Amino acid sequence: MTALYTVHQNIRGILMMLLYFLSLIQIGCLIASFEGKTKYLVKYILPVFLLTFTELIFLRYVNKQIVVYGELPSEKRWNWLFQFPAEAAGLMILIIGIFTFLSLYRILQYYRNSITVSSIKESIDNLPTGLSFSAPNGRILLANRKMEMLSHAVTGMDFQDAEQFWDILYSGCVSKDAESISEGNTPSIRLSDSTIWTFGKKILTAENHTVVQITAADTTELYELSEDLKENNRQLADMNSRLRQYGENIDSFVKSREVLEAKMRIHNEIGQALLASRSYLLHEAAPLQEADILKRWDYIVALLKKESIPQDFRRTWNYFADAADFAGVKIILEGELPDNEETVKMIVAAATEALTNAVRHAGADELSIKLYESDHKLEITFTNNGRRPAGEITEGGGLEALRLRFEEAGGAMKISARPHFVLNITLPMTAGGRLS
Repeated sequence: MTALYTVHQNIRGILMMLLYFLSLIQIGCLIASFEGKTKYLVKYILPVFLLTFTELIFLRYVNKQIVVYGELPSEKRWNWLFQFPAEAAGLMILIIGIFTFLSLYRILQYYRNSITVSSIKESIDNLPTGLSFSAPNGRILLANRKMEMLSHAVTGMDFQDAEQFWDILYSGCVSKDAESISEGNTPSIRLSDSTIWTFGKKILTAENHTVVQITAADTTELYELSEDLKENNRQLADMNSRLRQYGENIDSFVKSREVLEAKMRIHNEIGQALLASRSYLLHEAAPLQEADILKRWDYIVALLKKESIPQDFRRTWNYFADAADFAGVKIILEGELPDNEETVKMIVAAATEALTNAVRHAGADELSIKLYESDHKLEITFTNNGRRPAGEITEGGGLEALRLRFEEAGGAMKISARPHFVLNITLPMTAGGRLS
């Protein structure tokens, strides 16, 4: 064994430097343990630090006695210090180093796996959205880097007063590098890079303390979609207006045509009755001829009173056919419409719903309608040539209202999706009348 005082001065200096280095690491671990309030780590590191400090003082005393005085101390009771084996001192330093680095590893693991003030701040700073917490008077408690950037871009100032920042957003009086799109409780700002940011404010209460939270989210894509939706709605409104005008024009045209046809019909009937009456007055006629003339004039009187003009229940159907043609859908009708006005209206209601679904969901350009009698019932079947349904069909507001209407009339409605879409309507003949 080599006595410590016989070891070269450079070796003792290296041992002292190692102890200094380890003591600095231990002090850092102690500070981190106090900040993290990990008492068990403090109890673990403090004895190791005391042992390191004791050995450092021991080596320093031995080195000073030999280097400065060049001799052993006169008191023999301290000679054992100088006879201390150098190998034992090195082994102690090795053991202290192992415990020191083990403590450092445990400290790092603790901070890596624990939620601390630093980890919270780092997480908030890495958020892609702006976030800040402040006192009711505007004093900043916590704010991430994104909110700092937005504050400078919107107001041209650092984020120092949250209440002032919100007042600027609320009023829309932003800097020249930004543009206020909307104001009020949910202000939106367009920045110079064309991004849209929407801000929100919320009052939080935690442990009897009031905290004001301000958030900022990038809503550029949502805003663009909203603008596209507004444009599409505007185009649909224009198209709806044109369709409404088209319907009014068609209705006016049909009414004018019916009036014209009625006038022509009455004119012809009166002309024929006048010719027959003139012939009767100029020449004697048989009683049968006289009865015919009176019957003709009775018919003219009925025409003038609109009693003999039969109602055309098919006009409703013609309107539906015109609408289908305008939508680019060909109507294929098998069978004849019944002569009952109410039933025709119900058939047209079902056909309109089938037409809407065929165009909207199936992309069809043909709608087949089949009417036939079965067991004193009127069967109506609707099919189209569009895409097959992807799954089971759920009845929405239109189909549900249609089912209710037919069930109230004593009929039934059935929908099937396989192998293709089929809408089947059943009506009793008492409701449907006879087929033409």
